[in-house]
Order: sequence, then structure tokens, then C-alpha cells
Amino acid sequence: NYLLVGGLQCWFFMIGENQDDLAGIITSKIVEDEVSGTRNLDIYSFYGMKTIPLKEIGDGIKTLQKFALYNGCHRIITRTNVPQLIELAKKKGAEAEYTLISMPLE
Repeated sequence: NYLLVGGLQCWFFMIGENQDDLAGIITSKIVEDEVSGTRNLDIYSFYGMKTIPLKEIGDGIKTLQKFALYNGCHRIITRTNVPQLIELAKKKGAEAEYTLISMPLE
């Protein structure tokens, strides 16, 4: 329900104009670091239903960048362990130098 009360943005990745042209869904959230005061657009999830051409991905990234800039964000951030996404992000100028450490609690 967090999406319904405005906590997340939902993006539909379309290739074409028809309803059947849905290629992916992205959810994002603007997060603010309370210590530094910086805002970032956090890509929370991405689900692809079909192969998306690189040009289309580039257009989608530009849309997310415009949204983030309009909302006063410093960066777009996300986390992944998918090598192809990491390489694509690097080609688009992203840094992929950090490792997410996740430790379960007992």
C-alpha cells in the first residue's frame, strides 16, 4: 500500500503505444539523507517483461534523470547483482564502486 499513499513512484516502461507494449515496471523513491541533507532517487525495483533495446533504456534513464533533477536529487541510486545492469550503468556514466553488505539479524 506504500505505493498508493505516495511513498513510491511507479514507472511503466513502454516500447510502442499499445497496452501490449509494456516492457518493464520500475518503482522508485526519493530518499533524503538526514545527516548530509542530500536527496537521491532510489530505484527500488525493476522488472522487465521482455528485452529492452539499449536506445529505449537510454531514453528511460533520461526520463528518470529529469524527474530526479526536478525534485532536487543529487544522484540516482540502486543496488543490483546483475552483471549486465552494472555494465550498462557504467556505460551511462554511473559509478559502481560500492558493495552492499546485508547481514541478517537473529
